[in-house]
Amino acid sequence: TPVTLQTLKAVGDCLIDIHGPNEHQSLFSQKIQLEILDRYGKLQSLVSECAEIATAIKKIRDQRSELDSKLPSPVEAEHLQLVISEIEKVDPQPDEDRELSSRHAIAANARQVLETASQSVNLLNESDTSLTDQLSEVYRNLQDLERIDPTRISPFIEQCEQLIEGVRELSHDLEAYSNKVELNEAEFQELENRLSDIQTLKRRYGPGLGEVFNALENSLIRLKQFEGSAELRQKLDDEEDRLYKKLTAAANKLSKKRQKAATELAKAVADKLQVLGFLKAEFAVGFSTVEVGPNGKDQVDFM
Repeated sequence: TPVTLQTLKAVGDCLIDIHGPNEHQSLFSQKIQLEILDRYGKLQSLVSECAEIATAIKKIRDQRSELDSKLPSPVEAEHLQLVISEIEKVDPQPDEDRELSSRHAIAANARQVLETASQSVNLLNESDTSLTDQLSEVYRNLQDLERIDPTRISPFIEQCEQLIEGVRELSHDLEAYSNKVELNEAEFQELENRLSDIQTLKRRYGPGLGEVFNALENSLIRLKQFEGSAELRQKLDDEEDRLYKKLTAAANKLSKKRQKAATELAKAVADKLQVLGFLKAEFAVGFSTVEVGPNGKDQVDFM
């Protein structure tokens, strides 16, 4: 089957060793060299110990990554705290924006409201030609007619009495309404500031107060998750630190035994080379330190 040269090399290295004057393919792999050294020194149990600890560390790191992917980051948590602080500082109430808008409209037109209400009360009850006076005159006329035709005029009198009473109630209510309207510049400014704060929240988190309340609730939930995760993160960090120290100790122990085994292996190979007639041949195992992991902390090189 035709394949690329790279594929052929990858498969071929697993199937065939090519023996020649200058090369022995598997021995060129530092990974294989390390395995040979460990087999020679009977160090597989120590290697397995390092691998088990490294696997446990990877599992903890995976758990932390999963935790970080689902929960807010410290930066997001800071933003959530800002959102909560901003909304709670204003502390809006349900439908407060509508109430404020209504009050603002009245306050902004307070003078006109007072004048119109006053004119209406005057027309109803206070002027010389007020509606109350006119209805009272109608009432007196009806009383005169009642003496002539009491049966049919009585209902009209009752209707007139109701109208007079209704006009008086309307006049009273308008006066009460106008008494609540004040031309207070300080209160008006305070009302404008409050309405401005509410509108700012709506622009940022709205469009309505309902969405503002949802933003506050969601931010509180997310922040609580973050604060609760801090303890779990700390536990994972502590466990990783403990395992990393344990792995480092195991890797150090393995490294010492490897160096001892390497000295013995080098002498054994050199002796064999002498027997084979390579009288000037030399063999040594070079060591370099890498990040501690499943195979310990050593990288070896047969030289």
